[in-house]
Amino acid sequence: MFRFMTDQDARALLQLFDSDLAEVKFPDVDREVLTRALAALAAADADVAAADARAQAARVTAAERRDELRRVCRRAVAYARVYAEGSPELSLKLDALAAPPRAVAPKKRGRPRKAAVEQVSIDAAE
Repeated sequence: MFRFMTDQDARALLQLFDSDLAEVKFPDVDREVLTRALAALAAADADVAAADARAQAARVTAAERRDELRRVCRRAVAYARVYAEGSPELSLKLDALAAPPRAVAPKKRGRPRKAAVEQVSIDAAE
């Protein structure tokens, strides 16, 4: 029965084609075909690693830009508060914007508890 072929298995198979099966050529499958397939996989893995690196760099840049936006927004709210001192309506709007986010209670997990059952003692004397 054929099992799932891992990359390591494919390299071991290629080693067999380098040694015990060096002189053997099957239709559409030989050492060269296996070598090209492994090289194509290595190139694709390298592309994935490079894309991951670019994505991580983009995440860092986005986080830096988000921090800068927050700093600018805090400064804008501070200036706007001074401007809004004579306008209670605008002050309320600014307060709503500048309020820290409300914490969300964690969702309860598991089955709900059973209702308490009243325990009745049974005495032999009754």
